Amino acid sequence: MRRLQEAAALEAASAANRAHRLRGLLIRQDVDPEFIAAMLDRAHLRLGRNVLVHKGPPVPGRIIRAWEMGAQNELIAEAALSGGRLFVLTCALEQLEVRLGQLPALAGLADKDLGAFDVSPDGSYIHWPRHDIHLDVDAFRYATDPAWRERADVQRITHDKRFGAAAAAFRERSGLRQSDVPGLSERQVRRIEAGSLPRVETLRRLARAHGLELSAYLARVSELSASV
Repeated sequence: MRRLQEAAALEAASAANRAHRLRGLLIRQDVDPEFIAAMLDRAHLRLGRNVLVHKGPPVPGRIIRAWEMGAQNELIAEAALSGGRLFVLTCALEQLEVRLGQLPALAGLADKDLGAFDVSPDGSYIHWPRHDIHLDVDAFRYATDPAWRERADVQRITHDKRFGAAAAAFRERSGLRQSDVPGLSERQVRRIEAGSLPRVETLRRLARAHGLELSAYLARVSELSASV
């Protein structure tokens, strides 16, 4: 029976590859090595880029769900720590290699704590429970891909400037001057409106100056940000 299943799997892999629909193969570790070699040869796959040898259901389950959602590039299949590096495999079977020194969130963690992580069930992040640290694919791309980091920084700066412009527009509509915010200097308000990202307590002071709770203030500024 097992040989029949293996033969069917071989044929399915070959047919999918001929139709240019084969993205990869997920193979359990306990599968006969001869069968793995035959499958790779039959499907003309490159070992490492298209093939994942896994231990059991959690990993292929994450990958299949990610592809169903079209989120395979944003979700994590599995991760491993070795030699001061974190190896992250996305659900698109892309390998990301990150030196621990490139991840500020992990700075100061003892060796025994660095290895005490798990991948969330849906693959959205890696979690270090003892220190409540969560890192997602974006964090790893930011650390390893200069072009991606540059794009992310531009998006962040643009967003911050849009927020600042909207905050300035709302203040002016409310008849307030930059010097009319209790607890903040005129210089601080000017910096925020120029694009400096404010702290939560700073935002609360801005909200109070407008006679609003923080959530209501952010909602009003968000509405204006679409038009500035």
